[in-house]
Amino acid sequence: MNLAVLTACCYSTLDPIWMLTESVKRFGIKLVTFGLGTNDSDWISIKIHRMMVAARELKERGFTHMLYTDGRDSFFVGPLEECELRYATIGSPPMLMSAEVNPYPFPDLGPKFPDPGTPWRYPCAGQFLCEIDWLLDKYAMLIEECSELEGNDQGWIMWAYAKGLLGEGFELDHTCLLFQSMEGANDPGELGRLSVWSLSQNRLRNNLTTAFPLVLHFNGGYTDPVTGKADRMFPWWKALEMDK
Repeated sequence: MNLAVLTACCYSTLDPIWMLTESVKRFGIKLVTFGLGTNDSDWISIKIHRMMVAARELKERGFTHMLYTDGRDSFFVGPLEECELRYATIGSPPMLMSAEVNPYPFPDLGPKFPDPGTPWRYPCAGQFLCEIDWLLDKYAMLIEECSELEGNDQGWIMWAYAKGLLGEGFELDHTCLLFQSMEGANDPGELGRLSVWSLSQNRLRNNLTTAFPLVLHFNGGYTDPVTGKADRMFPWWKALEMDK
């Protein structure tokens, strides 16, 4: 497996994704960005069309797999080598996508997703690790089948899964082994009292699955056009001592 780490950054500079860029530096991860300077705000354009172009370029460079994470509201808390090892231990599915607790944006499709025994039941397209060939094939299918569908890339994925179009190669990270959707995570102390997550040796522990996820994604909620989700993210950044 030759793995690239990829993010979208449709801004004039890399400043809005500074937490992600600082975190990858900390763990010696090379980050590939796409969309810089475009100011694109349409998720289908960014996360389907532009991403496919970026994926083809990675394939031309010899990469076989890509780990994608949204740029403005996520950061790494562990090394890429650990991501690769955990991915291998669960059988290296062609697509391992992050999971979240809400069936967004199509709640009526929620029952189509089996109960995994954890709250993280539904796809969260903001993070995934996949075979590049799988993405190129399935995303071309999404363009063909979903172009008239309202919503965003996550909605397209939910709809395609509900229709059985993604195949057995599509899996969700229900135990947050690699990816942790942090929806509702406003304060480390508050969540510690709720016993959802805790901090252990500068790592975040999911107390419901016992996993120590490697990439945190602060999905959901409002994104300020200037500060992004810094008000939600920075307390965790400090608590995990990412600034040291």
